[in-house]
Amino acid sequence: MTSYFILIWLVTISNFNSLAYAQQAGSASAVQGPNTLEMLVIPVSFLLLMYVVFIRPQAKKFKEQKQFLDELAVGDEVITSGGLIGRIKSIKDTIVLLDGGCGTLKVLKSSINPKAPDVQNRQKNTQKKQPKALSAKSSSLQKGES
Repeated sequence: MTSYFILIWLVTISNFNSLAYAQQAGSASAVQGPNTLEMLVIPVSFLLLMYVVFIRPQAKKFKEQKQFLDELAVGDEVITSGGLIGRIKSIKDTIVLLDGGCGTLKVLKSSINPKAPDVQNRQKNTQKKQPKALSAKSSSLQKGES
């Protein structure tokens, strides 16, 4: 989608420059070509646009990912990029040991997803949404009443 906007922008600039040269040619008797500064406007503006659209956001995302991985601590509940949910048991250089409930998993630190929804908040919300009648019935069953 962005490439279409860039293409339209470049065509518009090149049409603008050709109209400016046509006006200059009509007023002057000798036709002159563009000078070096005018020729550099389009490539420099294109490089600036590429930096703003592609390079800068990617660098920002990389910085956020690195900060997230540096702030991981033992006991945090995380989701891997493969969808595994677990609690961190230990952290070594690039390897994290996760307790997944059924056993311990060894995963790469870089495979932990920083954009995953907070698992702890989701579990708290499901417990709060449990109907009161059902929770009263389950508590009476736990006491041994029928």
